[in-house]
Amino acid sequence: MLYKYLSADRAVEVLPENGNGALRATQPAALNDPLECATRCNAIYPSEDKEVHEMVEVLNWIVPEHSLENSDVQFSRRQLGTQAWNELLRKQLSLRFGVVSFSSSALHPLLWAHYADSGAGVVIGYHVSVLKTITTGYERLGAVQYSDEPLTNNGYVIFKNESNLHAILLTKASYWDYEQEWRLTLELKNIVGTGKSDQNGHSINICPIPNEAVTEVYFTERTPKSTVETIKARLKNPSNRFRAEAPRKAILAPDKYGYEI
Repeated sequence: MLYKYLSADRAVEVLPENGNGALRATQPAALNDPLECATRCNAIYPSEDKEVHEMVEVLNWIVPEHSLENSDVQFSRRQLGTQAWNELLRKQLSLRFGVVSFSSSALHPLLWAHYADSGAGVVIGYHVSVLKTITTGYERLGAVQYSDEPLTNNGYVIFKNESNLHAILLTKASYWDYEQEWRLTLELKNIVGTGKSDQNGHSINICPIPNEAVTEVYFTERTPKSTVETIKARLKNPSNRFRAEAPRKAILAPDKYGYEI
């Protein structure tokens, strides 16, 4: 089981009255970690021009239809210094990939606080076997690997490899390990664009999720009662194909900070 923490309003959208629900596949550049997709190159190049040329080669291989020039990389290096490569890589990856994030924990108080209306939202549990049916080709569902150091390479050209690109998308700094995150990494061309943008100008793309994947739903005593009743009715409707029979209430644990069922 993997869990998605949502606001109450969003949960009602994700558990619709008709048809399948959908989750946002967020581009790496729109995720909340400023060091998302960070990598470190420890290769020594004979000249700056050689290094810039290899950067451009790799970035253009990732998204050929959005080609960059040496001058683009040189400009970024002047503007961003040590962050230039990571920013260029993250932006290029964001033209191809979206990430749907889950957690392996249903009751983590920090996740309720950060992603579920400060504890007044909803957590939906999805069955891994169904989520895996969404992926195709090099797309994958995998656990995030946490590390004290960014991925290191002996030359940027190592990222001219689809498996290595997904390794970037599935690696995060160890200070995020409390999230126990799993990611569904998807090609944007295989999912649905909404034509809308978020508050930072990033396009919103959604991935339909078969209702059969929904096997657990949790709420708290702070979740609006109207939301709980709406979800109850939708889970009970057999035509919706949800596998969760009813939402379950998470209450405050009596002997620690946190929730229990």
